Amino acid sequence: MTIVREQDTARQIRQILPAGPTAPEPLARALGVPVTCPVACHRGGRGEQRLSLRRTLGRTIRAFVVLDLAAGAALAVFLVRGSGQPVVLPNPTGPYAVGRVSYDWVDPWRAEAFAPRETGARASKREIMVWLWYPATPGPDASLGAYLPGQWGKVLERVRGPFLWQRFDSIRVHAVPEAPVSTAQPSYPVLIFSTGYGRLPTDYTVLAEDLASHGYVVAGIANSYSAPVVVFPDGRVVKRIREAALPEASPEAAKRAADRLVMVWAADVIFVMNQLENLNADPTNPFNGRLDVTRIGVFGHALGGAAAAEVCSRDARAKAGLDIDGWLFGDVRKVGLKQPFMYIMSEPAAFPPLVPSVLRRFAERSEGAPVDVDRGIDSIYRNGEIQAGYHVTIRGARHFNFSDSAVLFSPIMKATGMLGPIEGARGLRITSDYVRAFFDKYLSNVDSPLLAGPSSAYPEVSLDSRAGPPAVAPAAGN
Repeated sequence: MTIVREQDTARQIRQILPAGPTAPEPLARALGVPVTCPVACHRGGRGEQRLSLRRTLGRTIRAFVVLDLAAGAALAVFLVRGSGQPVVLPNPTGPYAVGRVSYDWVDPWRAEAFAPRETGARASKREIMVWLWYPATPGPDASLGAYLPGQWGKVLERVRGPFLWQRFDSIRVHAVPEAPVSTAQPSYPVLIFSTGYGRLPTDYTVLAEDLASHGYVVAGIANSYSAPVVVFPDGRVVKRIREAALPEASPEAAKRAADRLVMVWAADVIFVMNQLENLNADPTNPFNGRLDVTRIGVFGHALGGAAAAEVCSRDARAKAGLDIDGWLFGDVRKVGLKQPFMYIMSEPAAFPPLVPSVLRRFAERSEGAPVDVDRGIDSIYRNGEIQAGYHVTIRGARHFNFSDSAVLFSPIMKATGMLGPIEGARGLRITSDYVRAFFDKYLSNVDSPLLAGPSSAYPEVSLDSRAGPPAVAPAAGN
C-alpha cells in the first residue's frame, strides 16, 4: 500500500507515453462525428481502429459510451476557450474543511483481467488508485490542492492535447492535500464511489468535496484500463485499452462486456472496503480509528452505479446503495436487493437541432431507456427483500450534469445536449443534497424532508419512494 503525496515528483514516464504530443481532438469528435475511437482501441504498434457509429451496439450501453467519449472530447475542445483565468468550483456547503489523499492499492488475491495480452501481464494483480476526500482540520498555512495533481494533468495533456493542462491548472478546488483528519467526531461514515465509464474520481470533485464537508469520508476509485489514464506513484501510466472496452459486434456482446466490467468494478469496491478496514485498524495510519466501517454506503455514476448495486447484492457491509443515472448490469437484477437503494436519474430528452444526425440517432435509440430503468427497479424490488427504494428524477438534467462538467464545460456540452438546461451548480447541489439525505437516513438515522415527498426548494425534482426502516441505528456523536 502506497500513500501518494501530491507534492512528490513522479519518475520519468517518457518510455510509456508517445514520443510526441498527441494531436488535439477536433471539434468533430466533440459533436459526435465518427472519428478514431480511443476507447475501442489503444494507441500502439498495430494501428488504430475506427468506430462506425452506424452499427447497432444496443441503445442502453451505446448511448452511455458515446456520450462519455464525446464528453471527454468536448472537454478538450472547450479548454481551448478563454484565457486561462482561474475557475473556482462551487463551495462545499457543510461545516467541515476538506482534505484529500490518494492511495495505490494492489489486490493480492485477484489477477488483472484487463492487462494487455502482449505485455505478458495477465498474471499481474489488480492494481487501482483510490482518492479519499474527508473532513479535515488544515493548518493555518495549508494550501489547496490541484484539480489534477502532479503527473496526472501532464499525462492527460499528452493524451488529449498539449493545450489541456493550462486550463486544468487553473481550476481551484477546496480540498487540502494530506490535511489532518478532523477531530470533531470520533469517526466518520464511509461512502465508496465508482465512476462512470472513461471517467476519473476527480471528475466528481464537486460532489465528493460537498459530501466530505458534511462529515463523510468519500473514496473514489480510478478504474484501471477503463479510465482515460491512471498514474501510479512510481511513474507507470495505465491507459484505457480495448480489453476493457465495450465491443460493437452485437448488442449481446456489448451487454456481456458491460456485465464483465460491472463485476470487476464491484470487486474493486469490495476490495476498497477491505483496505479501508485495514487503514482503520492500522495504528500508524492517519485514518486509524477514524473510519466508521459499520456505516458504509456505496454509490456510482452510470456503469459505476450498476457496480454499486452489484456490491449491495454481494456484500452486507454495504448498508445502502445509490445509482446515479445508470442502468443495471451484472447479477443484481436476478437476485435483487435487501439494502435501501436510490436511483437519481436525468430527464429523458432528445438532443437539440445543433447535434449532427449521428448523435440524434443515439438519442432516438435511447428512447426506451426510462422503461429499462423502471424494469431494473422493479426487478431488484421483485427479486429481493429491499427495505426502502427511491427513484429521483431531476428535470432539466442530462447524463453529465452529475459530474464537474456541469460547471466547467457548459457551453460546448450544452450545445451538444450532453448537459441539460438546468444551471450546472444547481444541478450538482440538488444531486449532493439528495445523495446526502439518503445516506444520512440509512447510515445515521437522520431524517430529511427531501425523502418525504415534493420539495418546494427543488421543484425540478420528482420523487417516487417505497418507505422502510433505517438500515442502522444512529451512531454516538452523529
